[in-house]
Amino acid sequence: MESISNFASSFGDGNVILLIAAIAVCFLIFSWLLKVFRFTIGPAISIVVIMLLLKVVFGISPNQLWYEVKEIPQMVWQIVLEGYRAVVG
Repeated sequence: MESISNFASSFGDGNVILLIAAIAVCFLIFSWLLKVFRFTIGPAISIVVIMLLLKVVFGISPNQLWYEVKEIPQMVWQIVLEGYRAVVG
């Protein structure tokens, strides 16, 4: 126990508090990064599996898939306009 107090006293009181605060901040940052990694790895693996299945089963390349995804907003806009024109007449 005496060696711990000698170790702490060698840093001075302010430095020990600073050291503890730095360790706490590092722990919080590490735990946050771990949560972010867990949150993103699941969807990323799902996207890769879906793209592989589309390629193997249907022969759809990533470029074809990306083209169709980019067309979705335009298709939705056309549907909205057609619905509006049908209502307004």
